[in-house]
Amino acid sequence: MNNPSLSPFIGEVVAPGDVVLDLSNAGPVVRLGSGLRQDGGVVTAVKAGRLQRTKQNKYWISGSQKRLYVLDIFGPTTANLPTLAFENATRRNRPNLQAEGFGPLTGGYIFDCSTSLARALLSKPPCPVLAALGQKVSFEMAVGLNGRVWVRSALPATTILVCTAIQNAEFLSPMQAQLMVKKLLRRTQ
Repeated sequence: MNNPSLSPFIGEVVAPGDVVLDLSNAGPVVRLGSGLRQDGGVVTAVKAGRLQRTKQNKYWISGSQKRLYVLDIFGPTTANLPTLAFENATRRNRPNLQAEGFGPLTGGYIFDCSTSLARALLSKPPCPVLAALGQKVSFEMAVGLNGRVWVRSALPATTILVCTAIQNAEFLSPMQAQLMVKKLLRRTQ
């Protein structure tokens, strides 16, 4: 390469360790951006992506790191949701999913239920089993319309009790659900 500003890899996908520029020849100032590192007289890629260049000899590697949220959708593989898919999201204004209590669910236990039970758990007035459980034990719960339920409490035994009560209450009347919760609480104490 006679001129460092003319890399044959511009617009091509490069992998970590690929030599993308030879700086041994004197030439214009070269500015390196993310994903590139100078090792002596050569520039190597440190992350995978497409090598980009501006007219002012600025080089960087554009990749898809940190631009996706990985979702579990009950399939054989996970799904990727682009950060730009959210309302009013731009490259400079990315969504912050931590705001207002939303974010990754850590700890606890996740189980599957029918979508009709999930809708009942989200309904108002509250589901009878949740009302009965809420009077006796403290727990956190997140319900998705896809039938996924996440439960977390201070003690693992309480988490198991809440999950069992919710799963068993699908076809019970409100009175039967209250009796079941009382029996489960007596067994665990």
